[in-house]
Amino acid sequence: MGETWPKLLGEKHIKYGDKKVAMRHKKYGLWRSYTWKDYYEKVKGVTLGLVHMGLKPGDKVMLLGHNEPHLYWAALGAITAYGVATSFPPDATLWETKYIMEQSDSRFAIVGGQEQVDKLLEIKGELPNLEKIIYWNLKGMSEYGDPILMNFNRLLEKGKEFEDNHPEFFEQLIEESNPDDLALLLYTSGTAGLPKGVLLTHKAGISSARKSIAAASLREDFEIFSHMPLAWFAAYTLELGIQLVNGMTVNFAEAPEAVLADMREIGPQFVVFTPRQWESLISQIQIRVADAGFLKRLCYRLFLPIGFAVFEKRGKLNPLWKVMYAIGFLLLFRPLKDQLGLLKVKSALTGGAPLSPEGFKFLNALGLNLKQTYGLTELNPITWHSDNDLKSETVGIPVTGTELKISEEGEILARGDHMFQGYYKDPEATQAVLSDNWLHTGDAGSIGPDGHLVYNGKVSDIIQLSNGKKFAPKYIEGKLKFSTYIKDAIVIEGNFLIALIQIDFETTGKWAERNDIPYNTLADLSQRPEVYELVGEQIDQINETLPEEAKLKRYFLLNKELDVDQSELTRSGKPRKNFIKEKYKHLWGEEENNKTP
Repeated sequence: MGETWPKLLGEKHIKYGDKKVAMRHKKYGLWRSYTWKDYYEKVKGVTLGLVHMGLKPGDKVMLLGHNEPHLYWAALGAITAYGVATSFPPDATLWETKYIMEQSDSRFAIVGGQEQVDKLLEIKGELPNLEKIIYWNLKGMSEYGDPILMNFNRLLEKGKEFEDNHPEFFEQLIEESNPDDLALLLYTSGTAGLPKGVLLTHKAGISSARKSIAAASLREDFEIFSHMPLAWFAAYTLELGIQLVNGMTVNFAEAPEAVLADMREIGPQFVVFTPRQWESLISQIQIRVADAGFLKRLCYRLFLPIGFAVFEKRGKLNPLWKVMYAIGFLLLFRPLKDQLGLLKVKSALTGGAPLSPEGFKFLNALGLNLKQTYGLTELNPITWHSDNDLKSETVGIPVTGTELKISEEGEILARGDHMFQGYYKDPEATQAVLSDNWLHTGDAGSIGPDGHLVYNGKVSDIIQLSNGKKFAPKYIEGKLKFSTYIKDAIVIEGNFLIALIQIDFETTGKWAERNDIPYNTLADLSQRPEVYELVGEQIDQINETLPEEAKLKRYFLLNKELDVDQSELTRSGKPRKNFIKEKYKHLWGEEENNKTP
C-alpha cells in the first residue's frame, strides 16, 4: 500500500534492532542512548495507550514540549494510532496556546512538563474537546492532582495492558496504514495574520524527507541534531523524517540553551539552522576574533579573503590556491569550526528565509558547504542548492518532482507530489492558494537563465522606487544584518526609504567598552550618539552599493529587542512588518534620534 512513517519505523526496527543507536539524549550531564528496538517499543506503548484511552482515527493530539525523545515517540504514536499529530512551539503565550488548541480541536495533549501543564490547566475550562493532558517531565508535578492529568509512564503502562489483550494489534495498525492518510496538522508562522492549520499526509512528509536526503547528499551513518521545534514541517522533514527514511542517529540537547555546547560533543555531519541562528553564529565568530590576540586576528585578516576566493573559484583551484587554503584551514577555519561544534559537518542548510549573500559567502568561506533551501509548510522543500552550484543571491533550483514558475505579477507558483491537502476548517483559503492546481505562495521572486530561484520576500513587501522600478527591501535588510553591530533591520517605504535598526547588544557593547563609552542597558546603549554614528558608518558603506533611488535616507535605533510575545516576531522568528510599521510609525515625525546618512 505504499510507505508510511509507521512502516518506516517498523522496517528500521527489523533492520537494526539493538544493533544501532536511534537516539541520544543528554540528561544530567550524561548521554543516554536508545536503540531502534527501544524506539519501536516506546512508540508502540504510546500508540496502544492512546487507543486504549479511546483515540479514534482523525482525532488530534497536541504536542507541546522542547525536543526530547518523548516528543518523537508521542508524534509517531499518535500517527500510528491513525490520529493526527499537531503542535506549536512550547514557548507560545497562553493566548496562542488557547487559539491553537481550539482551532485544532485537540482531544489529547502530550506535553513536556510543569510549564505546559500550567498553561493548559488555566484554559482547560475553555477547551471542551480536551480530555487528557499527558506529561513526561516529573519535576515540580508531585502536588498536582487534577484528574485530567496523566504521567507519560502511565500511558505506556496502559499501552502494555492493551497489548496483553490484543497481541499483534500494533503490527496490524502499521500494516494497514495508508500513505494518503492524514498524519500532521501543522501551523503557518502567521506573518500576515493568524496561523493557519496545514493538513499533511504520510506521502507528503516522506516525499519531502526523500527529496531533502537527495538534495543534501545525506548518508545513513550521519549524526544529526534535533533542535528545531517539532511545530514546523521542516523539523518533521529534516530531523524526524530523514531519520526514519535513512536510519540516521538523532541527538537531543539537555536544554534548548545548551544546543551548541552539546552539539560540539557529538560532532554532527548534517546541521540545519535558521538565518537568524546562522547570523548569531557569525556574530559569535566576529566577537571572538575581536577579543583574540594579535596573531589570531592577523590569521583572520590573511586567510578569510582566501576562503572567500576559494568559494568563488569552486572546482577551478590551481595548486597554489589549494596550498594557501590548506594552511588557512589548519590555522583558522578548523579551530573556528571546532569551537562552534561544526568541525565534522559535511552538509549544512539554511532555510525559512534567505540568508544575506554576505553571510552565505562568509560561512561557505569557512568550508561549511552551506546550502539554501526554499519551501513553505504547504510544500517543502521547493528549491535547494545543488552540490557545486552554490549561488549567494539565490535559494537554489527546484527539487526533483517539483515544478516552479513566476506569475505575471511576479509571484512564485509551485507544485509537487508533496503538496498539502488544504487548510483545516478553511476551504476558502485553500481554494485561494491552490487555484489552477498551483500553490500560490504569496512570495515574490524570479527565475534566472540558470534555473535558480531568486527570492525577494513577500509580494506585499515589494516597493516601488521613485524611478518606477520595483525593489525588494529584503536585499537591503540582508546587507544590514551582516554588519557586526546590527542584529535585525526592517526597511520601510515612505517618501524615501527608512530603516528600523535593532543593534546587536553583545557586539556593540564590546565595541563601546573598547572605546570607553559608558552604558547600562540596551536602551541606554542604543541611544548613545556614538552608537548612532557607528551604525551610520555601516549604512554609508551599504548605500555605496545601492542605486540612488534605493539608498537609505533615515534610520532609527530601537531601544529594545523585537519581541515574539509582543507580536513583533512570529514564533519562527520572522518580523511582522505591517505590525512593526504601525507600532513605530510615531517615529517618522520625530526629529530627535533621527539621522540622515
